[in-house]
Amino acid sequence: MNCPHVRPGQTVRIVGNCPELGNWDYRNGLVMEDGEFPMWSALTIIERSHFPISYKYVIVDGINTMWEGGENHYNVGITTPGCDCDFPSSIQINEWFVLPNSELFKGLGIYAPIFSLRTNTSCGIGQYTDIPKLVDVCNKVGASLIQLLPINDTSDNGGWADSYPYRQTSCFALHPIYIDLLSIIPNLPKDIKQLIENKINEFEKLPSIDYPSVYSFKMNILQQIFQLIKFEGEDSNNSNNNNNKYQQEFHEFIEKNKRWLFPYALYCYFREQYGTSEFRKWPEHSQITPEEVEELSQHHFEDLKFTFWLQYVCDLQFKKSRDYALRNGVVLKGDLPIGVFLNSVECWAFPNNFRMNMSAGAPPDAFSSDGQNWGFPTYDWDYMEKDNYSWWRMRLERMAELYQVLRVDHVLGFFRIWEIPREPCIRGMLGHYFPCTPLTVEELQNWGLSNLERYLKPYVRWHILQEKFGNEAKFVSEKYFNSLNQNQEDDYYEFKSEYNTETKVELSLQELPEEKRSHYRACLFQLLANVLLIEDPVQKGTYQVRTEIKTDHIEETKNGPVEYLSSSWQELSDYERSQFEKLYIEFTYNRQTYNWVQKANAKLDMLKNSTDMLICAEDLGQLTEGILNCLRDHALLSLRVQRMSKDPKYDFDEIDTFQYLSVCCPSTHDSSSLRGWWEENRPMTCNYWRNVLWRQDPCPEECTPEISEMIIRKHLWSNSMWAIFLLQDLTGITPHLASLQTPEEERINIPSDPNHKWRYRFPYTMESLAQDEEFTNSLYEMAKSSHRI
Repeated sequence: MNCPHVRPGQTVRIVGNCPELGNWDYRNGLVMEDGEFPMWSALTIIERSHFPISYKYVIVDGINTMWEGGENHYNVGITTPGCDCDFPSSIQINEWFVLPNSELFKGLGIYAPIFSLRTNTSCGIGQYTDIPKLVDVCNKVGASLIQLLPINDTSDNGGWADSYPYRQTSCFALHPIYIDLLSIIPNLPKDIKQLIENKINEFEKLPSIDYPSVYSFKMNILQQIFQLIKFEGEDSNNSNNNNNKYQQEFHEFIEKNKRWLFPYALYCYFREQYGTSEFRKWPEHSQITPEEVEELSQHHFEDLKFTFWLQYVCDLQFKKSRDYALRNGVVLKGDLPIGVFLNSVECWAFPNNFRMNMSAGAPPDAFSSDGQNWGFPTYDWDYMEKDNYSWWRMRLERMAELYQVLRVDHVLGFFRIWEIPREPCIRGMLGHYFPCTPLTVEELQNWGLSNLERYLKPYVRWHILQEKFGNEAKFVSEKYFNSLNQNQEDDYYEFKSEYNTETKVELSLQELPEEKRSHYRACLFQLLANVLLIEDPVQKGTYQVRTEIKTDHIEETKNGPVEYLSSSWQELSDYERSQFEKLYIEFTYNRQTYNWVQKANAKLDMLKNSTDMLICAEDLGQLTEGILNCLRDHALLSLRVQRMSKDPKYDFDEIDTFQYLSVCCPSTHDSSSLRGWWEENRPMTCNYWRNVLWRQDPCPEECTPEISEMIIRKHLWSNSMWAIFLLQDLTGITPHLASLQTPEEERINIPSDPNHKWRYRFPYTMESLAQDEEFTNSLYEMAKSSHRI
């Protein structure tokens, strides 16, 4: 019997009109087993004379019971003519007991990157040991989930680029920057302890993270502490039982995790030895086999011990905080990035899993009008399928050690990924979906589109250069283009070979002043993308339709984004525009869906069935009906961000329509905060004020605490299983907390900026927040009244 909605401590029984089923007394009913939850099973022998039987399913919770509604189940037994009644007969019954707990579980979650946490013992950045302080806040406000950003190691050279939490050096190792230096060993030497406390005082005065300085300081101190422990462990006269236990547990950790720990530690060792993470440039070991990893790890074991120990400390501190959260009724939600860093241990040790010549990203969307190029290699799913997704299963098992709930970043990548050729492209605009069924020449001709050269080459004419470059158009036309001499008054141009890719253009602009470089870069990139078709990189002679085919570029203004149409699109004939418009919809939303869904099913099954984690899908982006149905069929929780409607016809989603299997939130780490959004697009804000909040009075210029509360209440009252909020959005309901930062300062990430520094920190400590009764009482009342406690 399938019954998923049973809570911990409850049992399911079959209670009916015969002695074997308790004669309608639930206390004597047949108890079912949940060994394959949510499937429940029971086996019993019923006298043939007791048939027909009537029964119901009953959930028992101590002395409380919940009886199944509706008519009784009824079974007449074996009635087939010719059945020998002298022998036992078997009856197998498969049924559903749907929604026995009429009050569906709904929870409140707090969304807070670990690096942003601030406590009385932080050291310039949030730490693993800060999580319990946030758990205390959760208990005060009625929250039962903490959502974190990725905490895996991103270390390369210790610079600002390493602050990007999605650029993982390892998908298994945790980041040592989050280690609490004062909690590693008792009785730290006074000089080291004093040094740490001095730095805490210095770093904690900063409003945001100084990532390079914090990383450098912590790694230096960690080396010193390791030497202390190493010295004690190697001292044959040391009989300290605690230290012996520490050493034993350390070696047990190495043995248990060596599948990922050995390649990771060896990679870190060679990176230091050769002075670069670009393993393709290493004079030796640029390629490696599993057997060589094992052999070299044993050979360099002493050299690798520091890295082993760092991971042991990370694991110890995080799991201690995880256990504290669970004891206090709070689950942790982790974040599974879709990509891995090109110069990572994963690409070095498991290269067959990746398509190294391609870069993953996203087409233009609400986060970035140019699309996104993340720089990560894409997955070779065909290869992974052959070994039953072993790397993915190992990765998910590691995540399940740390979290109870998992956010799968860019789950659409399991259907198809936006691939960008690594060498020529910088932006995401000229990418394509993979896998893809491209268009043949014959198909294009059947659509009445036969001028391939016109559709494939960047469309550049004299009047376009004048529009973009003004008085400098003549200089630009001579430097970057060849004239085709086809029209004396309004000539056609093609890019010179030394400037015909984004990468080449970028290199050519390095010597220009910043303002001119920025202008030239934007305009030349727009012209490179001024095409309608892109040749498929694998199946030569076949073609994909360029994304956002009508758009040249979008400019952000105070009154909202302004779209500029593509000249290549505008200057087609009316017939061609009509055909391309229909082709774009067919190609993007219909043609590929069946193939994408078929390929995704096995991956999503693997994702769900590898662990017991609750899987939440970040499914923002270009969706088709087939993809949405597939996600629903797999019961993955959908992400609902009201201002990022899943229906492109609407500006906002209706909160009242959110399905139960979803996570709703007004903001994400990739967007502006609630207060920031309110001020960035005045017409859109006024639209929301009138048509969502149903206010007829003038729309306020700023998002006041009262407005924040209105929006948060609406989300709390939604039907979504989880309502999860950025902590800075929640504190926006309390005037004195909202005043500590400007809306712009609350932003965590700007996806359109590839060089963004991830440095955001909360302006208050978790201890002070837990003691702020104005905040905690208000939010607790909101959570309780919306039945999320």
